Amino acid sequence: MPIFHAWSLASGSAGNAVAVECAEGVVLVDISVSAARIAASLDLEHKPDRLRAAIITHDHRDHIAGARVLAKRWRVPIYLSAGTHRAAYDALGDLPGYRYFRPGDIFDIAGFRVVRFPPPMTSLSRQQ
Repeated sequence: MPIFHAWSLASGSAGNAVAVECAEGVVLVDISVSAARIAASLDLEHKPDRLRAAIITHDHRDHIAGARVLAKRWRVPIYLSAGTHRAAYDALGDLPGYRYFRPGDIFDIAGFRVVRFPPPMTSLSRQQ
C-alpha cells in the first residue's frame, strides 16, 4: 500500500491549500497562498520537479488566488472544471498546461488516483 503525507499550507477564509505527497511527487489541492510560500514550503528551489500538479476544487478566491503565478512560474498543470475556469477567468486568465475535468472523471496524477465527484445539490439547485 502506498504511503502518502498530507498537510495544510493554509486553511480558512483568507486562503486554502493542501499538499499531498507520495514517492512520485506532490499534488496541491487549491492554491490560495502565494507561489513564494508554496515554493518555500515544498522546497521547490532545490526540487522543482516534485510538484506535479494542482487541483482547483471551485472558483472562490480563497481557493484560486495563487494558481496563475504558480502555473506560470513552475509550469505546473492545473486541473479544474471548465465552469470553474470560466467563473474565475479574471483571476486565472489563460493557464499554461491546464486540464479540464468533469464530474465522474477518474485520472491519475503522481501516484494518486483522483475521482471527481459531482458537487452536492444545494437547496437552491433542488428548487430550480
